[in-house]
Parts: sequence; structure tokens; C-alpha cells
Amino acid sequence: MFLSLPDTQTGDRDKESTWSLRPAGGQEAGRLRSRIVMWLTRAGLADLADDLTLIASELAANALVYGGGLARAEVRLAASAKTRPCVRLEITDLGQGFDRDAVVRSWNESDGTLDRCHGRGLFIVAELSQRWGVRRDREEHTVWAELG
Repeated sequence: MFLSLPDTQTGDRDKESTWSLRPAGGQEAGRLRSRIVMWLTRAGLADLADDLTLIASELAANALVYGGGLARAEVRLAASAKTRPCVRLEITDLGQGFDRDAVVRSWNESDGTLDRCHGRGLFIVAELSQRWGVRRDREEHTVWAELG
């Protein structure tokens, strides 16, 4: 299951981009990573590309597998005059979501969670990002991560 990304962008090109994600075959996951790299390069933050593309791959795969098959990716740039710009990636789907605290607790227990074939994606997201979390809105579930 991969991502199909139409050529649509919303918002200020240099500050925000949104792409729709759909199950499909082919090279669509690579297209998402390529778009993120181009976006970061335009913003002068190409040094974040490796980490952000890995985070995007993990979150998008989770959204498509566990979140009902349709999702949306949003990347935003938040800048402050006193600090380096922060990039926020949000992947939103229609799934039920999960308890972030329970996931984090499972990493600290010696139950072999990190030794399993599945279940390490959010650990990778947590390790690579400065902050990450989840948000449940009325009909949507969003997992977000920030780098900067």
C-alpha cells in the first residue's frame, strides 16, 4: 500500500503544503519524500530532509494501514525571529487513533516491543523529532512531529 499524491498545494508555498494520500501501487511513497525534500530545500532547511522524510514515511504508512486507507499530509514552517524555524509534519486519517502515553509506556517495559517486526515506527518518530504527539478531532486522527 503506497501513496498517491495529486499535484495540489495549499497555503503559502514557502510556509505550508498539503498533499492527499491514497492507497495505490507504484512510486507514490517516493513522490511524498521527494516533495518534502523540495519543500525543505526551498525553505532553506535541506538538512532536515533525511529525518523528516523517514518520519513522513512511518506516519503515512501507519495512516494508510490503520487509519482507513485515506489520509492527508501537511507540512508547515513556523518561524520566530529568535529561533531557527520549526517544521511541523501532520499526517491525518479517519482511523480511531491510539493512546500516545500507552505507546510510550510500552517502550519502557521489557515486553520485547522493540524486538518485534512491527511497532517500532512511532519509536523512530519519537527519536528523530524534537516533539511529537497525537490529536483526535471529531472525525479525524492526526499524528504530528516537529523538527527544527
